[in-house]
Amino acid sequence: PSRPPLAMRSALLVVLALSLSLLSAPLASAAPQKKPSVAQLVETLEGGALDERIASAQTLGALGRMAASATPALIRCLAAPEAPLVDASVTALVSIGGKARAPLVGVLESGALDGAEIPRGPVGRALLQMGKKGVRAVEAYVDSAPPDAELYRLFEELGEAGAGYLVEAAKRPDRAVEALRSLRRLGAREARSAEALQPLTRKVDDEDLVRAIGYAWTQAPTREDVERLRGWIEGDRPELVDTARWGVGILGRYATVAAAAVLARVGDEDPTTRATARWALTGLVADGPAAPNPAVPASARPAPAEKGD
Repeated sequence: PSRPPLAMRSALLVVLALSLSLLSAPLASAAPQKKPSVAQLVETLEGGALDERIASAQTLGALGRMAASATPALIRCLAAPEAPLVDASVTALVSIGGKARAPLVGVLESGALDGAEIPRGPVGRALLQMGKKGVRAVEAYVDSAPPDAELYRLFEELGEAGAGYLVEAAKRPDRAVEALRSLRRLGAREARSAEALQPLTRKVDDEDLVRAIGYAWTQAPTREDVERLRGWIEGDRPELVDTARWGVGILGRYATVAAAAVLARVGDEDPTTRATARWALTGLVADGPAAPNPAVPASARPAPAEKGD
């Protein structure tokens, strides 16, 4: 029999090739994509661009306990300056659960991992979301830690959850001054809901301390409080004296009746106390609150809290 012309044979070959390619395309696209391993995710977490590192932390979190080997890398990310990466790492550690808890407790106690400093705030945030054992670990650290700047930094870094610890610390005479200063700094950043504070002060029997805690948290002493603030400044309780001087500085010229009491404290040995007294005096002669001073905790009067708070 005669063979088809060359042109026809070429056309048939082209059609056949196209058909085969169309048939194989769906098979190729349907092939499952290989998921990155935990080791690969850790490599990206430690050396990728910021968005890649955040995505890796989120993926590790989705793996839960299967990503336990990534715990050290995730803990190291808690020291990152980028809040989204820290938040994603905290969430991932919480998802890993019990296998991450013991390393986190070790870092909470030492403040470091493999010689690298790790801030205790995000460590504590993770542990507080790890059930009773995590909460007890934080409470044990708080009870045993010296009342120094590192402890109060931890409370502030815990966010609103730190308010409860600060209220408890304020009940102890040796911690009250720094606890109220930290509560002011924390209140300056948070929503400052008075309702959120009520359950925390329910077991505080000291009415003056409850008021001082309220001023610190809500950042809102009023003109009606001036006489009480002056009485505190003239008294002998350091935590009330310190809070009252700050309150006078926030109120500014509306608290001029307290000027003599504040002036009597400008020579205090404590540098923050001395700075607060001098800052408050500048507010008494200014048209409004005293100008913010970085040496005075929460010296910039914040915007009012949401109505109804």
